Amino acid sequence: MEDTYTFTARSEIDPAHVATFTLHNRTLSVGIGPALEHIERFVEAGEDDADASISPILKPATVRVMQYAGQEFDINDVEVQTSEDDNDLSVRLWTRAGGLRLAPVIFKWEAVDNPKAASAFADEIDRRKKSTPHPGRFAGLPDYWATWLIGGLLLILLIGSQRRDKVESTA
Repeated sequence: MEDTYTFTARSEIDPAHVATFTLHNRTLSVGIGPALEHIERFVEAGEDDADASISPILKPATVRVMQYAGQEFDINDVEVQTSEDDNDLSVRLWTRAGGLRLAPVIFKWEAVDNPKAASAFADEIDRRKKSTPHPGRFAGLPDYWATWLIGGLLLILLIGSQRRDKVESTA
């Protein structure tokens, strides 16, 4: 039987800034419907206005948000932070490539309209994480592409300096 949990985050300041997060057992999907339509209308309006310089900046962001709509994220790749003082909410979802974390998708609200529900959502994420195995081969810092890239570059530099020292010593 599927264990679902749905939370809709809405801005108290701008009700069009909304996203629906749905937990399905070990995964989370995101629905951004009205917010995405709002962004698309703004981009299209920017193309018709005299000040269309904003549109080229927003188009890549809109395309990026559209890519992740409906994608499922493993529960261990979800980080939720709430602030009861300011009613802030931050949700970070990690995309994976080749089994390693590649890039974060971040959703932020300065003031959510239901801070108690946001806190309950964060608690539910933590509860599910405790009972779910890690999705990748590595945990912690080795779970990031950047770690392996930097490690590889350092190894290449070390080997290069060793070769250079060896060539200089024979000359």
